[in-house]
This record gives sequence, structure tokens and C-alpha cells, in this order.
Amino acid sequence: MSLEAFQVEKHGVDAVPKSERTKGWWDLFVIQAGVNITLSSLLLGGLLVPGLSWAQACWALVVGNIILGVLLALMGYFGVDYGVSTTVASRFSMGHPRGSWIASIIILISMVGWFGVTAELAGQATHDALQGVPGFSNTAIVIAVIGVLNSLPPIFGFENIKWLSRLAVPGLTGLCIWILYVIISKYGYWNLVHYTPTRSLSLTTGLDLVMGGLIVGVFTASDISRYVVSERDNWIGCMLGAFPPSLFLGMVGALSKLATGDWNAVSVVQRLGLGAPALIVIIASSWTANNTNLYCSGLALANMFPRMSRWQSTALMGALGTILAASRVTRYFGSFLLALSDLFSPLIGILLCDYFVIRHSRLNLREAYEDKGPCFYTGGVNLAAVIALISGFVVAKLAPASVMASLVSLFAAAAVYFISLKVLYRKTSSETKDKDLNSSPSSPSADACSVTPRTGG
Repeated sequence: MSLEAFQVEKHGVDAVPKSERTKGWWDLFVIQAGVNITLSSLLLGGLLVPGLSWAQACWALVVGNIILGVLLALMGYFGVDYGVSTTVASRFSMGHPRGSWIASIIILISMVGWFGVTAELAGQATHDALQGVPGFSNTAIVIAVIGVLNSLPPIFGFENIKWLSRLAVPGLTGLCIWILYVIISKYGYWNLVHYTPTRSLSLTTGLDLVMGGLIVGVFTASDISRYVVSERDNWIGCMLGAFPPSLFLGMVGALSKLATGDWNAVSVVQRLGLGAPALIVIIASSWTANNTNLYCSGLALANMFPRMSRWQSTALMGALGTILAASRVTRYFGSFLLALSDLFSPLIGILLCDYFVIRHSRLNLREAYEDKGPCFYTGGVNLAAVIALISGFVVAKLAPASVMASLVSLFAAAAVYFISLKVLYRKTSSETKDKDLNSSPSSPSADACSVTPRTGG
């Protein structure tokens, strides 16, 4: 482990300089795998059965995770190309300073919610592993302690996340292989998968649940990719880190649910008789997921309050997430996933449309830091983005069960954003001719923002 892991990361809302974007696909793979090889991926698989048939559940996991991997790589371009976090990148499409708060608030709520879910499960596992030890009888207190411990690594920053992922990912992978072996040995694969589905879920709802499981990580992809050296490394790291781990853990989670009748990973371990070693792996694995959850929520809060340092905002979010964990937030897990899908799909559609279609992958970073600059739009808010976000959310809620609401709302929001932008705002200068990967607030690209208010602001 390098000494960098013990230093507090210095970059918050500022762009990571090109000279520091040196991480390869392996580093990104390890972190993304750490995000996906977690308890929540097991829980997600358990939600799909027996509502879907086994073939439908596998189809939902395969297709959903491929889509998520592609979107993860695309959203990572802001970080790879310009070294900025997602919340800073959202200033171009949502508006600055107030518009990007919308994205930040949604990230805060979702990431802190994920932190709470993971810390609660790890705390429950800790409590169960320490049963009989004096002073560890109160589950809520144990969960709170785990939440505090989970908060420490992301306060220091990226290097801690990378190294802890390298240490924890093999352990949880081994546990899942162990669970799979025990299940197949004890129950038989074919006996488990030949069940009568309740049909309480449609295939498209299953796909939306899969999307909701990772969609927050998709939206905040640039928070991690801003240290990656190239777009090629970004694609390889994202696809390998997202698709195979999520697919494998989702299938293990589904088989665990069929075998034990329980979707909670801690209960599954106990019912299969795997003992304290398995609980210890679950406890350790909470760090890999909550590292990223808290790191990204800290960056989102720093975007809203720039005078607050990254580590301070991260610590504050850790405290809130710990309170949620102790309040047993997992009771609302299924509804939580669908709500995430409904909110983040339109946001992703807006940011991708703005970057790839409107701006042709060219940004002038100075604009993102000017309070009254071209990204001020109307009172600091891009009204076109607000209209598109609301439209996408409504489409997701009204979409029939026969369609995948998350994808439909993503494309609907992108289309509404494109049209609304043309109606409300106009182009006043040519597109930036050359993409300047070293662009920064003090060294901007040559041209002004390509989109400015038609009627002032």
C-alpha cells in the first residue's frame, strides 16, 4: 500500500489536472468491482424471484447490467476528458450555481440511503457474529459503530477506496462462490430453478429494479473516472467492473432467495449454516460499497457548499448515513430502487444529451465556476433541464408495465431537453474547435459557452 492512502485527497469541486489522471483500467475495474461486489447486489437478485421465472430473472440481470455498463462508461467521460466530478459537470446542463443543486440533492439522498442500507446489513452481521459478547446486545448501537467505521476511509479519499477495494473484493467474491457451492450441494440447481413464478413482477419491472441497483453509480461515474488516464481505460474498467460482478452476485442472490426464502444476505448466511467467517466477510465488504457511496455524496455536498472542504462534507454525510442505518432503512429497499431509477434515468439522459449532442464533447471549464457566467442561464437554473427532468420523471411514473420505464424516461428527458433548449436558449458562439483536456478554471478553452440565455437571466 502506498503512502498516498494515508493522505487526505485534495481535489473536491476543482478539476483533477491532466498530470494526475494516471490510473489505468485495472484501478478503475477494482473500484467498480468493489461497488458491485457488495451486499446490495445480492439483495437485488433476491428481489427478482419468485416474482419472475428463472429465465426472466437471468435475462433481466444480463440485459440490465449490459445497459448499465454502457451508461457507466459514457457518464465517465466528464471525468476522463476534463477531470471533473459529476456534480460539477451537471453545472453545464442544469445551471450554476442553483441548477446543479438539483443533481447534488438527489445524489445526496440516494448515496446516503445506500450507505444506510449497507451499514445496516454489516451492523446486523456484526451483532450476530458477536452474540453472547457483553456490551454487544444492542443492534442499533452496533450498526452505528459500523457506520462510523465505514465513514473513515472515504474521508481520506481516492487512494483509500482503491486499496480497500483490492483487499475486500476477493473476500466477498470467495464468499459468494462458497454460498453458491453450498446452495447447489444442499438443494440442487435444477430443483431450485424449476419453480412456479408468482408473476408478481413483469420483466420490464425486473429490468427497472436492476437499473435502480446501480444507476446512482452510473450517474456519479465521473467522480471515480476523473483519475483515469484514457477513454479506452474507462471503457474497459467500467464494463469489466460492472457487468460480470453484478450478474454473478445477482444470480447468487436469486438462488439464495429460492433456497432460503429470505432476501437478506445476513439471514441467508445464517440459514445456510456458514457461520462467523461468512459474517466477517460481510462486515468487511461493507467498506467497498460505502467507500464510494460516501465519497460521492461528499463531493455532491461540496458542490453545494464550496467553502466546505471535501473531507468535512464527507464526514457530515457519514453521520447522516449512520443515523439512517440505525433506523433500519432496508425495510424500504424495493421501493427505494424503483425511485432511484425514476429519478436518475432522466438526469442521465439530460447530461448525456448536453455533452454529446449539444456540445459535441467540448467544455470550457471556466464557465462551470463563474457565478454569473454563461452557465448562469436563468437565475442560475437551466429551465430546459428542469422541464426535461420533470417530464422524464412523469413518463417513468406513467409508463405501462410492458415497457422499461427507466430507458423510456431517459430518452424522453433527452428529447425534451434538446427541444426545450432550442426554444428557451440560443447559441451565441461557435463550438469549441479543439477539446482541451488540460482545461481548468484558470486555463479555459478558447471559446465561450455554446449555450447562453435568450432573454438574459
